[in-house]
Amino acid sequence: MNTDKFDIYEPPKGHFERFQLKLEARDNIGSKAPIRWVKLMVAASVVILLGLGSVFLLQVNQELELSDVSPELKETQDYFMLAIYQKITEVEALKNEDNATMINDALIRIELLEENFHDLKQDLNTTGFNKPIIHAMIQNYQQRITVLQDLLERLTQLKFEQNEIQKPNTI
Repeated sequence: MNTDKFDIYEPPKGHFERFQLKLEARDNIGSKAPIRWVKLMVAASVVILLGLGSVFLLQVNQELELSDVSPELKETQDYFMLAIYQKITEVEALKNEDNATMINDALIRIELLEENFHDLKQDLNTTGFNKPIIHAMIQNYQQRITVLQDLLERLTQLKFEQNEIQKPNTI
């Protein structure tokens, strides 16, 4: 080959020493770089762990609802909640001085059922999707509707009786 023709010059004096110093300087910088990278990786790991921990805590603190179990149970929950709201609205519309005590007593029973429902939700959160608990939650909704429906029937009967008393007797 012709490589012998190109190798005719010697490098200037001290070239190899200067080159060696540059290599050593680069190696010293390179030895500091991994430490910097290690610090960055540790910091990134801490940030990731904090992020995952906060997501986990948010999920733990979130209460499960019937709607979280299945789409069918979401429909059921929506139906019962709407029915309960409508019945309470009807009851409030019929409220007067004569029936206020009866209504307040029924609303106290509704509050007790709601507290019971909250306990059932806590059970659902601790045990997971447990069929007996889900069934008890649905029964709780049904009981609230029954209490309100019975109250509405009594209020309607009471109103009818008051109207009969107020009618003059005609022959």
